[in-house]
Amino acid sequence: MVPQHAKSPCCSTFVYRYGARRRQCSACKKTWTIRPRKRGRPRKRLSSDLLRKIFLEGYSLRHFAQRRPHLAQVTFRHHFRRLLESFVRKPRQIRVQNGPLVLLLDGLWFRFGFTPWVLYQIALKPASGRKAIFLDPVLIQGKESAANWERALGTIPVNLQRRIVAVIVDNLRGMEQTAQRRGWVLQLCQFHMLLKFQVRRGMLTHSLRGGDLRTDLYHTIRKALILPNGKLLDAVMLRLKSLAKHPDFPRRVQGAIREFLACIEHYRAHLNHPTLGLPSTTNTVESMGALLRHLFKRHHSATTPKSVLLWATVMTRMRPEIVCNGGSFNRIN
Repeated sequence: MVPQHAKSPCCSTFVYRYGARRRQCSACKKTWTIRPRKRGRPRKRLSSDLLRKIFLEGYSLRHFAQRRPHLAQVTFRHHFRRLLESFVRKPRQIRVQNGPLVLLLDGLWFRFGFTPWVLYQIALKPASGRKAIFLDPVLIQGKESAANWERALGTIPVNLQRRIVAVIVDNLRGMEQTAQRRGWVLQLCQFHMLLKFQVRRGMLTHSLRGGDLRTDLYHTIRKALILPNGKLLDAVMLRLKSLAKHPDFPRRVQGAIREFLACIEHYRAHLNHPTLGLPSTTNTVESMGALLRHLFKRHHSATTPKSVLLWATVMTRMRPEIVCNGGSFNRIN
């Protein structure tokens, strides 16, 4: 037996080798193993491959629970939840292409009892790339607001925050001040704005005031979004200013036109900053929101705020990237 440099835990004296995997105290002759086994019953664990089948291949939990008749469905769900929690606890390394970054934001609404909750979705797109990378979502109690978005933006790693140069978001009050304070270029979602005028276009209800004039307004706004700076754009802007005062439009439509004219530069930011590769809509993050809604509906997993955040975090980590092309959303008919 050869003495070792380490000291025994019992007498703090020299330690001898006592075979291949055991050691002995030189004073009291007590022995112990250097690789002790965990005591108790082996822990039952589900395979991590189950996450890929559930989140990526569309399998249901019931499908796998029925293949384990010795387990009750409640027990299987408990084991699956532990698998989700262990997956989320693992540290995540976010690798984004070098260069300036574009921030894409969208909120997903939930209601538990009488209290609203919003799941804040955050994605980063390199200015010179075509793929957006999703960060872990943030769930905050209360309605969607600029103050809560500030809390959500605070979760972005500092090294990535310094590279953000632009943000794409729907027309949420307060985001203009947030972008201006941080020195970001603001691109408002064209899809949400066009959808608002599409509803007021009167295609299904012909009795609405304005009639054919609403269709003219809709196409004029589409032109204002994609025409380059010049005489044609100036003529379109004059036409919109006249439509904002047209007596055939109700006040709500007139106010929507004036709001669009006041924010026209933010809707055309992708044209004014072509080197940033700005997408003109938030459809990228909304597509992730649609996947989450389908996931919650299929598995009945959006029962509590904690479960919503857990399942949404796993989903965004399983599908971290999504194609996001910059450029204009509109085409003139």
